[in-house]
Amino acid sequence: MSYFLFVDESGHDRKLAPAEVLGGFAIRDGTLWAFIQAVYALQIELFGVTYPGLNAERRAARVKASDEDFDIKEIKGGNFLNHRVFKSAGWFGTFKPDERRRLAEFSLRNGASADKKSLSALAQAKLEYVKRLFELCPKFRAQCLGIIVPVDAQGDRKVSMLRKDYAYLFERFFYWVDSKSAEHAGIIVFDELDKSASHILLGQMQAYYRDSKTGQDRSERLVPEPLFVHSDLTVGIQLADMIAYVLSWGHGFDRKTIVPKPRPELFPYVKQVESLRIDSRVNGAKSDGIYVVYDLRTRSEKDNASSGK
Repeated sequence: MSYFLFVDESGHDRKLAPAEVLGGFAIRDGTLWAFIQAVYALQIELFGVTYPGLNAERRAARVKASDEDFDIKEIKGGNFLNHRVFKSAGWFGTFKPDERRRLAEFSLRNGASADKKSLSALAQAKLEYVKRLFELCPKFRAQCLGIIVPVDAQGDRKVSMLRKDYAYLFERFFYWVDSKSAEHAGIIVFDELDKSASHILLGQMQAYYRDSKTGQDRSERLVPEPLFVHSDLTVGIQLADMIAYVLSWGHGFDRKTIVPKPRPELFPYVKQVESLRIDSRVNGAKSDGIYVVYDLRTRSEKDNASSGK
């Protein structure tokens, strides 16, 4: 049997987000399909249609259109939890479930031609979806990891070796898998990056697990080569994206005045994510499943900086 860790990033463009976050969604292989089915049932309950089904219908209806003309409806934290969604949700009072579903589906299918009431219902459905999505996780023993790097953290973002936040994420996944019986292995699944970035990450992971003693030992429980998938086609990656977005914009890590403050409307979602985190104990020390990295520099880099080199 295997455990999957689906991984996605938030804020790595370093433009507006207060932190770069690696979000991880962990689940056992034997429960993954049942979880996916439950997610699709939730989409039908709230939106009247699944997002993959909607995209398939729209693509079939516009088979002659170019890819540039085809607007894929994606489930992402930036689409479901942005300021505009919260504002739109407040345009009307809380809709009853049946009316909300009907109006939300109309809005999804009609896009720009949807009226204000339908757009508000869709926004309410999106917020309810994220809440219910996190509520599903314990039923399938799914958990999460999150490594947070504030935008003002010291250290170079582009390094030749495996970056500290990635190493911490893989370390915590290893501890979790290693706590299971010996026949279990860990498989890491990434949202597909551009090819050059994917090759760089792949090379860094291979070097870490091949050349370092710690990496070699951990490769007995983790498959050192990740899988890359498209986020809009993979439920696990969508969960990882939601986790990363919620932590980036809502977590209460220490911030300097230049860093945007956490958004209070996201606090309930942060609380849900915190309840799902994978905490471990290694040699009596606690390893937090959600961890803030305030300095990306290696020990030698810190020593050189303090000595003036």
